Amino acid sequence: MEIAPVVEPIHGARTPTPPQPRLPAECPVEHWLALLGHRWSALILWHLAAAPLRHGELARRLPGVSAKVLGERLAELAAARLVQRHDDEAGGAHALYGLSEAGQRLKRVLDQLEAWSASLDSTPPPRLDQLLFER
Repeated sequence: MEIAPVVEPIHGARTPTPPQPRLPAECPVEHWLALLGHRWSALILWHLAAAPLRHGELARRLPGVSAKVLGERLAELAAARLVQRHDDEAGGAHALYGLSEAGQRLKRVLDQLEAWSASLDSTPPPRLDQLLFER
């Protein structure tokens, strides 16, 4: 019996190879999930997919994020080449952030993940800290 893929393959993606025993450090998917799993990262990408934004504009759209954490997340996403920083001519005090080409491709994957999650029970899965303290 053949199992149909859950989502359509992304144009240009490699054909998946059978799973091999690996350590998390050897798995590129683990690396990306860890990066995207940081609090605020997915929401930052979601807002930047709509339009490039300045730090302050992004902070206003993400109530509750501190300026420090927002700066750290933007730096991490830029280091991963998902976000591009465009400095203004006045020395970068009003830099504009937008998705890179890789970030735009990732947005399509995140859209598929959102559709998949919407197809499940509307209750989000419990967080690890909830599981540990409910015992």
